[in-house]
Amino acid sequence: MERHKLSKSTYIRGLQCTKSLYLHKKRPFLRDKLPPEQRARFTRGHSIGELAHNLFPGGVNMAPKSPSQYPKAVVNTLDEIKKETPVIYEATFQHMKTLVMLDILTRENGKYYGYEVKSSLKISDTYLKDTALQYWVITNSGITLEDFFLITVNPEYKRKEPIVAEDYFIKTSVLEKILPMQEGIEERVTKFIALFDEPHSPRKKIGPQCNTPYPCDFRGLCWKTVPEISVFDLMHLDDNMAFKYYHKEMETPESIKSQPTENPLLQKEIDLVINNTVYVEDLLSEKLRNHQVLFLATAKPAFPLFEDAAPYEETAIAAAFPKGEFIESVVFYNKEEGNTFIRNFMAEHPEVITMEGIPEGISDTENTNILYEKRNLNLFLPELTGKERVDEIIAVMHPEITDAPYSDRFTAATAWQGLISESPEMQDDIIDGLARYAESGATAMMEIIRRLPID
Repeated sequence: MERHKLSKSTYIRGLQCTKSLYLHKKRPFLRDKLPPEQRARFTRGHSIGELAHNLFPGGVNMAPKSPSQYPKAVVNTLDEIKKETPVIYEATFQHMKTLVMLDILTRENGKYYGYEVKSSLKISDTYLKDTALQYWVITNSGITLEDFFLITVNPEYKRKEPIVAEDYFIKTSVLEKILPMQEGIEERVTKFIALFDEPHSPRKKIGPQCNTPYPCDFRGLCWKTVPEISVFDLMHLDDNMAFKYYHKEMETPESIKSQPTENPLLQKEIDLVINNTVYVEDLLSEKLRNHQVLFLATAKPAFPLFEDAAPYEETAIAAAFPKGEFIESVVFYNKEEGNTFIRNFMAEHPEVITMEGIPEGISDTENTNILYEKRNLNLFLPELTGKERVDEIIAVMHPEITDAPYSDRFTAATAWQGLISESPEMQDDIIDGLARYAESGATAMMEIIRRLPID
């Protein structure tokens, strides 16, 4: 069997950007470093896929152990179908050099049903597009599918011991949606495969496709001529408008200063960036001067770890706060420990400054949220221009975090989720790493306050 040239993921990549597809296949060494959140997403998807097998137990797994075994997996899948095997995991099919692996294929009363598992709470357009491709490949391989389902996480689920797959997941038929999408797939597949024979990547301007539906991992290459401070760093400028300005060679905040806008926050932001102004609003200045700083590290585990927790429910995993000349930290073993700490802390300090707020449902006490105040331009530090995520802000305000075991919230959250199952020695290392991450967050907050004119 001829080796495949396209897969479900590369097909979706091609739909997003043909240049990205070409580079992925022909120039993979130019790819950006895989971000922590993407690594966490891969791990999460694999674990959820395994749980979904419990919906149809006793299946035969066709997953190849290495890429070189994909052709064998296709042959083995067809052999199992000939045997009328009732449940096949990772059923592998190939058509027109396009390979797909279906999470679960079942045979019931002589008819076949396809199931694709997603770790999301809802069905997206992208999921429908990749499911449509799977249907196209499978049916063109000679298998008639009676129905096709997407399996997603049930947003109403609350954990009871143990996790029951039938309660955790929702099965939704998408056949009626993907049948009209079959038109055009063959033409696109042919176009994408032919692209790999070209000597150069397609000419493609940067645009919304760089971020949607997924952040492109060749952004570093394609964006290398974008100015260090550009129109894309303006929080209050719509992305589509930013690209329009950029392609008119209006690349910097200075270049659009005279452009009309009905958004007063955008005009204020442009002025602050151009003038390199350090600014804090008077009322916020008073709060920053007198309120207690509290940094909370949180996780949103797909699998609820504790009784009555929901999928992706935000859970405090560590906290840090200044006390005298030092910063103290505490790591929480479970959800209730974190909630109790927060309630007690808020009761003792009714006026608190956080980085991005308190997880929902823990405390009704109001808190001053630095990310909220930054977005609403009640505070502005030039060095934080374009930095909207917590880890970006910490990296600027406390660059020493790069030496810590966990320098971002995703690796910290992943480590915390494995805390209970680790050996005592490993638990000590994880707790130390989580404490250092939280302390870095609190240090960054203190540095923001120090640099603002609040005296």
